[in-house]
Amino acid sequence: MSTTTDTGTRTTEVFRVYIKATPEAIWEAITSEEWNGRYGYHAAARYDLSPGGTYECFASDEMKQFAPEMPDVIVDGEVVEVDPPNRLVQTYRMHFDPSQVEEGFTTVTWEIRAEGESLSRLTVTHDVTDAPVMAGTIAADGALQEGGGGWVMILSDLKTLLETTASERFRRRWSMSRSRSSPPIVGSRRCLIWTSRHSARSTGPPRHCLNPIS
Repeated sequence: MSTTTDTGTRTTEVFRVYIKATPEAIWEAITSEEWNGRYGYHAAARYDLSPGGTYECFASDEMKQFAPEMPDVIVDGEVVEVDPPNRLVQTYRMHFDPSQVEEGFTTVTWEIRAEGESLSRLTVTHDVTDAPVMAGTIAADGALQEGGGGWVMILSDLKTLLETTASERFRRRWSMSRSRSSPPIVGSRRCLIWTSRHSARSTGPPRHCLNPIS
């Protein structure tokens, strides 16, 4: 969901998404360089998570291949407020075009709130007051191949990444648990080990393990 608010003095764009993840997981996905380059435009960002700390987002190899003249740092800013895992306020300035640099910094606020045990609400508010270039950029109505998508695409991809990763971890844990408790394959070394472990609480080896190991 996205909304535009113009109070006459401030203009803000608000984007909201519900994610099946904890606030801590969402916070890490936003602020950790190991995570934030895995969704959206796949450009890793580095935060110094302290008031006055730096924020830098780096061009990916794919971006460099598409536009060799692209600067190494494509977005920069400063951390204003830090309250993990609930709230992060930062300034934000793009470097894709000279007009973006000349326009100066805008402000982005990330707010995360738990909605029950397994669901969280993430709200991104981008203050674009007196910044028409940035307002047009984050609307991003163009094709993704042309840099379109904006915050809507970034947050949608973040949701997909976190929920898919959680599902994969659950499947791996379930598979490992099942493999530990399920009978082993006939004729395998694990069958012999499994049989010896269960011999103390059974009158004999499991029927499926009666075959000798070659």
